[in-house]
Amino acid sequence: MNASASKRKITMGILFVLAGTFFFLQINDIIFFEIPEYVYRWESILIVIGLFHIIAGNRSSGFLFTSIGITFLCMDYFDLHIWNIWPLFLILIGVSFLLKNVSYFMKENSKTYFVNQNTDIIEQTCIFSSSKNTIQTEHFKGGKIFVLFGNTKIDISTCKIDSDAVSIKIMVFFGELQIQVPTDWKTNSEVTTVLGNFENTQAKNSPINTAFLQINGNILLGKCKII
Repeated sequence: MNASASKRKITMGILFVLAGTFFFLQINDIIFFEIPEYVYRWESILIVIGLFHIIAGNRSSGFLFTSIGITFLCMDYFDLHIWNIWPLFLILIGVSFLLKNVSYFMKENSKTYFVNQNTDIIEQTCIFSSSKNTIQTEHFKGGKIFVLFGNTKIDISTCKIDSDAVSIKIMVFFGELQIQVPTDWKTNSEVTTVLGNFENTQAKNSPINTAFLQINGNILLGKCKII
């Protein structure tokens, strides 16, 4: 079991313990706290199960459980009929299949492209493919990275910059991105993550008074790691 999987399972275990303790105390009148009625509905249970699956790393099943729970809650709240929204279930099933099989598809059927570039700006697009890109320049100016159902690794560990700061904009949808930066750079990130994961290990050991890299962007059901 790797460290990442172990952390997810520990987190899930803590959440189960906290939730169980809270409901036990509330049901037995040890604590008094009014819980909304919809919390006890079966749709809410599906949503919770889905969130636990997502935390555990099972994104496809987690997305399906959560989406079904939210859909039925919205049906009840907005008084919708099943015949008005049944096509949404086809969409949910399709997305679940995509999430479950896209990683295998990329590993088994896509080519990995190795690129060494002497360029000052990153313009990387990775769609249903896998790539490894090494940037080597004395005048790095940042850039943009877009990943859709793909897996890409960017190595800028030997780059240098002229100014005090540069920025990289990332967009990761249903894919994975890894960026390796120089050890003497300081990094900062402002990334919006929806059912995904962003990890900036470089920020933990960033030196002071050095080159500055700003990372902005969005992640949807994907992963990004800065090393």
